[in-house]
Amino acid sequence: VPSGQTISLTGTGENVTDSDGDGIVDSIESQPIPLSNGEVTNTDPHDADTDGDGLSDGVELRLSRKEEAGYNAISDPNQSDTDNDGLNDYEELRVGPKTDPWDRDTDNDQLTDGVEVNGAELNGETVTSNPLVSDTDSDGLSDFEEFAVRNRQRVWNSNPRRYDSDGDLLSDREEVEV
Repeated sequence: VPSGQTISLTGTGENVTDSDGDGIVDSIESQPIPLSNGEVTNTDPHDADTDGDGLSDGVELRLSRKEEAGYNAISDPNQSDTDNDGLNDYEELRVGPKTDPWDRDTDNDQLTDGVEVNGAELNGETVTSNPLVSDTDSDGLSDFEEFAVRNRQRVWNSNPRRYDSDGDLLSDREEVEV
């Protein structure tokens, strides 16, 4: 429904209005909306992007995917960073690589998606890793192990983007085992 327009659904005169043009009719946005994960959310019928994350409420709720328990939402339209991982939902869904806005650690390597995408300091350089792969450089050490810090000192001093961080022809895993 184009923004602000009303259409007749039946011959009995039932009207449906989508004031903000987000693809969700006002009558749904004006009440609690059940999600398939058991949570309930609310959206503003006069604001197409209630949480301001760059994704419309209609995109976040995916109303075409209602299950018995509720709508199978791709993210919560009331929270700009649904999983609180340091990436807003727009970044997780529209800026590569595409991570899961409901999961703080998409690849389950114990680093949040935000740390992997935004990076961490390593020897004066900001180093990132792939939030979709637990061992970005396939050297046998997980990204978490390579980023690991103990007592404010890096444990291995290796780079999750380099198979052989110090260039001595031994993988970072081989050096840890020596």
